[in-house]
Amino acid sequence: KDAARQRFTEQLRQAIAGSPVVVLRDIAEDPFVMRVDAARRVSEDRRLLSIVGASVEFHIPLADLMDVYTIADDGAVAFPSRVVSGVAQSELACLLRLRFKTASTELTSLCMLEETPDSLAALVVATRVLHKLATHGA
Repeated sequence: KDAARQRFTEQLRQAIAGSPVVVLRDIAEDPFVMRVDAARRVSEDRRLLSIVGASVEFHIPLADLMDVYTIADDGAVAFPSRVVSGVAQSELACLLRLRFKTASTELTSLCMLEETPDSLAALVVATRVLHKLATHGA
């Protein structure tokens, strides 16, 4: 139990510290999925996930996060086909899709590549736990 707690603490620390990511923008008018370098981090109060780059900016309250998808857990079917075909085979282990409510309560999604499979795993664990804390209280 202590080992699991220590692993979660480390994953949470990694998520808060942040890491570089690549946001994958799938815009219908563009022939290819656009890649945007960005930084991803969880706020110190553990309530907000921010992804910010030159042409992208998302600030997602963790309480509004509806789903977190990875290829390993959910398969390629959980991702837009253009996104899956727009990344290299070696990048699939780092692919993540977030579905969340916007201010207007519409569902939207964001696909991105984490830097490593380990940073992806840390973010997935942290966001799932922090979402539960944000929606059900600490």
